Amino acid sequence: MLKFLRYSFVAFFLFLLLGAAVCAGVGYYLVVVNPGPEVDDAYINDILTRESPVYYRDGQTQVGVLFEGIHRQYLTFEELPTPFINALVASEDDQFFKHFGVDIPGIARAMLANIKAGRVVQGGSTITQQTAKNLFKRESRSMQAKLKELLFALRLEYRYPKEKILEFYSNQFYVSGNGHGLGVAARYFFDKAPGELTLLESAFIAGSVKRPNYYNPFLKNNRDNPEETRQRAKERIGYVLGKMRKANMISEEEFNRAGSEEIVFHQGKMAFTQNTVMDLVKEGVGAPFIAAALEENGISNISTSGCRIITSIDREIQAKTVYALRRQLSQLDVNLRGYSRAKIQEEYATLDYPGDSDFIVGAFVFGTIAEVAGINEGATVRVAFEESGKTGVIDRAGLERMAAGLTRYRRGAWATPGPADRKALLAELRAGDRVCVSVREIDAEGGLHLDLERYPQVEGGAFVLQEGAIRAMGGGMSNINFNRATSARRLMGSTFKPFLFAAALQLGWNPVDMLSNQPATFTLLNRPYAPQPDHDSPFSSVSLSWAGVTSENVAAVWLLYHLTDHLSPARIQELARQLDMAPRVRDGSTEDYAAYMRRIRDRYGIIVSRNYLEHAAFASAVRSLQPDFVFDNRLEEYKQLQRMRYDGEFLGLKSLVPSLLSYRQIVESILRQVNADSMFANPVPLPAFAGGRLVRDTVGRFIFTRRPQLPPNWMEIGPLELKGHLSALSPEQAAAFWQQEVRLDGLVSATTVQMVDEQLQEERSKFVVGRPYTLEILSEVRDFRIMVGLQYLVGLARACGIDSPFEPVPSLPLGSNVVTLAEITRMYETLVTGSRHDLADAAALEGGEGDTQTDPDSAAIIERIETPEGRVVYTRSVHRVEVIHPRVAAAVSNILQNVVPHGTGKYAWENVRLRSSDPARDKTLAGMNLHYPLLGKTGTANDYRNAAFIGHVPVLSGDNQSVLSLRGGYTVGVYTGYDSNLAMVKRGTRVSGSVGALPAWSDIAQAILDTERIADRLDMVDLAFNGLSLQYPDVQQVFLPVDPRAGGAPVRLGSALRQTTAPSGPATLSFGEVVGGERFEPERLFEPFWKTR
Repeated sequence: MLKFLRYSFVAFFLFLLLGAAVCAGVGYYLVVVNPGPEVDDAYINDILTRESPVYYRDGQTQVGVLFEGIHRQYLTFEELPTPFINALVASEDDQFFKHFGVDIPGIARAMLANIKAGRVVQGGSTITQQTAKNLFKRESRSMQAKLKELLFALRLEYRYPKEKILEFYSNQFYVSGNGHGLGVAARYFFDKAPGELTLLESAFIAGSVKRPNYYNPFLKNNRDNPEETRQRAKERIGYVLGKMRKANMISEEEFNRAGSEEIVFHQGKMAFTQNTVMDLVKEGVGAPFIAAALEENGISNISTSGCRIITSIDREIQAKTVYALRRQLSQLDVNLRGYSRAKIQEEYATLDYPGDSDFIVGAFVFGTIAEVAGINEGATVRVAFEESGKTGVIDRAGLERMAAGLTRYRRGAWATPGPADRKALLAELRAGDRVCVSVREIDAEGGLHLDLERYPQVEGGAFVLQEGAIRAMGGGMSNINFNRATSARRLMGSTFKPFLFAAALQLGWNPVDMLSNQPATFTLLNRPYAPQPDHDSPFSSVSLSWAGVTSENVAAVWLLYHLTDHLSPARIQELARQLDMAPRVRDGSTEDYAAYMRRIRDRYGIIVSRNYLEHAAFASAVRSLQPDFVFDNRLEEYKQLQRMRYDGEFLGLKSLVPSLLSYRQIVESILRQVNADSMFANPVPLPAFAGGRLVRDTVGRFIFTRRPQLPPNWMEIGPLELKGHLSALSPEQAAAFWQQEVRLDGLVSATTVQMVDEQLQEERSKFVVGRPYTLEILSEVRDFRIMVGLQYLVGLARACGIDSPFEPVPSLPLGSNVVTLAEITRMYETLVTGSRHDLADAAALEGGEGDTQTDPDSAAIIERIETPEGRVVYTRSVHRVEVIHPRVAAAVSNILQNVVPHGTGKYAWENVRLRSSDPARDKTLAGMNLHYPLLGKTGTANDYRNAAFIGHVPVLSGDNQSVLSLRGGYTVGVYTGYDSNLAMVKRGTRVSGSVGALPAWSDIAQAILDTERIADRLDMVDLAFNGLSLQYPDVQQVFLPVDPRAGGAPVRLGSALRQTTAPSGPATLSFGEVVGGERFEPERLFEPFWKTR
């Protein structure tokens, strides 16, 4: 047995030796004898110059490439600065010059550290392995792929000296979407040549090679958190310097000096053609879930992988969007600043923008006037483009827009150009002048037909979404460097009103509820706020729906103050718990009273005084009496009480009750002494009484008031009229007349005031307590309820995709918060469709580090990524998160639809049309004169500092060629304004949303209809019989006819329609029942945004 074991051991040992010899032989063959062509100089040079093309949505037309020209400044080893080499080796692979490509002790140390931590905290790969991975693309994380990477690392070590491997790595590591390698990093981060880098700067670049997006100070997410980003950089630099000091690569003095310095970033310019689409693509490929998908497929550097990146951008809509925005900005600038030759030549001489490089339709280019020929009708301007050798002509049509703008500048907003105005424009054009023009048309012979433009100082942005995907955007006039569509935070004015209306509908309001629109001062936390109307409104009250259509400022702020009026205390308390305004419960323990009181008082400014408690008791009393008012069929008075303030209107009405009693006694005494015949023969007025007087309104109601000046619809009544009315009543009826029919100041009866006052005595006992900061009491306190409403709006804004800081202030519905155009466009998409369109589950991002936060704009632009071989490694996947209840979304959509024909969107109503590529069909459609259903809202910031229009363009519903649907449509946002926020005002020109943004928005909407070929796809027979209408989802809605002259109040309730398409006349989409053909009973929802998920 022992002999057998001895022979077995020897055989096993010989087998191991044989296996090792075979492995060594195979390794020698693969590394030395036949390493393959991949490690040849030519092959590696080809990899280092590979680009990743970026395409439009069609996957055929190229937008650009991630790297070209300065993107890769190849540096030899001799050109690499010594501090950078030392920093890189010290931080990434301190045994680099000693190992053979694999650091076995380093791998062991990393494994041990990872086992102790229970997660990956340290890597063991060497610079050689990382170089192999970057150059040869590890296909996956499988063992086979890792062995292949190891083999390439050994091949590199055998074939090249250490210095050459460092050279490869230093030219290959990823910097940002803008480039890779040290040459680009030095220019990108510090605007320096590599040889000019300091020790501190070298340490930063070397330390950031593994996580470039995490340390990059110029990315949008990091720009929003500058202190956090700077702290990350400081910590990483400290780590690198520490490793260098430990390896004796720097002295103690150098270590201390570098550690005490502050790093200063200065982004350098890149000498390559760029646009806002490419800027977003570069940030988008760094999104955590996209980067993870690439890493899973062995792509650690997308920019040198040769992958095809397909964006969500529609080529045709993108071109027309940029063109529409630029034309509008050019036109606005002339309206505001005129067209002065001297001023323009001065501006163009210092303008650091060359214009578009390609001469295509829609391009904006700069040229030199070669000749100005003719005057007035036959005038033409010939323009030469020296670099290209091309020429073009500005004809009369090409001068018309600028002539109109110059006319408005000189003679006012409504002036129209005549021959003298065109002559004045031509006088500003001379041979040799530099001009900005757009290419309107290219004829069959290649001739350029041009429009005169002015390169503007007023700027703007445009943003087009379709179910979360970015279909087009314009970042400004030049459309490079700074993307105003995604980065400029602006005041968007009244575009926030539909957002408020959505919140109100979620919290119990109905579209036909009437809102007070009378000028008023609103007080919150003892601070008054008096919103100013932006137009002369004829309405003292207006429906919620029509307040959006006619953009009523006062009604919107009134609604904000009454946002929670339809909620019971229990529901107020539910909101408070969700919004962190209730006592916190953590680990089974409830926040103590003192801590809760301090939080409510200090954070929200709510101080519960005796006056507050009186208000709370009044609100509770009114609510307690609701069943009595319903039973007595006095709902109108109950509604008046709900809107009433205790210390203002109610106490005033209460003081009128004894005056009314005294007045009654005096009047009845006089009427008993005077007979009707003598009164008829000698009519005399009722006696003067200091306590008040009795009047009647145009609908016949009796009103007791102290007002010295009566409203137009209130009239004095004489004793004959009053005696005639009272003589027909029994004593009991006469008493009821004074107590129940006469309205105190036109609001409620004396009986109602007395009922509330009696109930108030009972309610006061509930609020006279030593602990007023309980949720039960606070839920009745007006300021607390208003603050709950404001905090709800903040939460809803977040749920709708607003990431900018959002302050809970009374002016919120008037657009006092600054947001980006992209954010508010996404918000509108959520309001209309009911859903936010996310690209990753929230759980996938929760709890991550700073670089795991995803910019929805940059990520949304990436549709698909394919390897050079055509293998798809990433596809955009949308996760719908329902935020708005379907009924609320339908009601808000209807408000936005009514804005276009009945409100401030009339320009789009008149100018967006169905256009067919078939001449015969196009002629037929033109004869029908159809208006296309569009949705939208204008917004004008204070002092006309910003003009916006945000809206939705419905499209055909799938295969149905007769129905227009909100689902699948496009949400479009446009804004214009000076970057410096100057007022857009000049003489009679005041640039509102309908003037500054709506024309460009309408052009973009037209481009969408043309691109979608709506006119060519419609069923013409169905169109002839049924017209063109928008179909809403069936959510049991009813369309109520309304009177625009009465503030959108419902009329002809018998004509209410239960259908999914809006009628042709003015109508409001609502929910409820028409009772008896005369009264509408509204249905109220309680669907806060968290309940829809």
